[in-house]
Amino acid sequence: DVDKRQLQSGALVALDVPAGSAFGVDWQVHTVGPAFLGMKLIPPGLHLAIYGSTLHALGFFFVARPGGVLAFRWDARSECLERSAGEEAQLAAQVHALELDARLGAYDAADPASEAADGTWATWSQLASYIDERVLARARVRLGETIAPDGAGEGQSEPRESLPVAPTHRTAHPPEPLAAVFTRVRANRMPAGQPAGAVTDYHFDGSARLEELLRVEYAPASSPAEPWPLLLGELQLAFVLMLQLHSHSALVFWREMLALLCTCERALAQARHAPLFEAFARVLREQLARLPPDFFIDALSGHNFLAPALAGLRELLDGAPARVQAAARPLWALLAEHFGLDADALARLADEDGPTVVEHVAPS
Repeated sequence: DVDKRQLQSGALVALDVPAGSAFGVDWQVHTVGPAFLGMKLIPPGLHLAIYGSTLHALGFFFVARPGGVLAFRWDARSECLERSAGEEAQLAAQVHALELDARLGAYDAADPASEAADGTWATWSQLASYIDERVLARARVRLGETIAPDGAGEGQSEPRESLPVAPTHRTAHPPEPLAAVFTRVRANRMPAGQPAGAVTDYHFDGSARLEELLRVEYAPASSPAEPWPLLLGELQLAFVLMLQLHSHSALVFWREMLALLCTCERALAQARHAPLFEAFARVLREQLARLPPDFFIDALSGHNFLAPALAGLRELLDGAPARVQAAARPLWALLAEHFGLDADALARLADEDGPTVVEHVAPS
């Protein structure tokens, strides 16, 4: 029953989007035609709208609610979609009366139970399982606010309270799209005056830095809940913005956080961190499954930090609790099946990407 499905899902009306533009929700992006008016049958929950072009992708997060209709209108001056809340009541009535049905593209499925394992909803649910409004707030991203791939705030961690709030109606001066702001993973938070051994451990075993991040950066925003879901939510946010909006700052955070998590020898062996690393193994598996099979051998992406990081993680997991090792098995299976990398191949690839030792011959 179409009427019932409309009331159980949400709709995103996008008015005046130029024909030939890219537009999509979550993981699928399409080129729109002149009759396009948005998307229907969007499952309830948090979603990412992507629009623009392959060379200049923009996006915004929104929450779809059962029977809810959100309206945005294209602004030719800013070349952005702006919230048009004043039109939502009328458009909702038209959507529910099916008057716009032929001009609304259908989301893959409004019913997660019927979704194929590789469909848009299943993919997005797995890739964004820890992203919530707290994660967005940490990244200075507001619902409905256009996100640029990168911008003046790249790499900064200062709050954006002084910035204009995303409008709920059309304005004469729309706000400039802003990039998401990610946590500084490499910031040195170690107190001064530590012994040399502690400094060495701090930089070679990521455990102390991880615990510092959890305590200083994530715990204040999560209290009294566990802080690690916020960390993984930011890791997921970086991944989707990296792939969907081609954000460089997202790539930097994703790379640095993965490199850190894969070097936490002491933390991996501790039962109190097992929930984090179990969840991390699942998150990483879902992310790597979205990369092309030739990622590790491609001329542009083959020599990257990922192979040494994964090889190091695999070695360190020998000392992890059994539950963490079990959670990582699907990750190693994916590497073998999707990328053709078993343990030996991964180790060889890591050696190729590692530092080269050359013999020094003293001048005679």
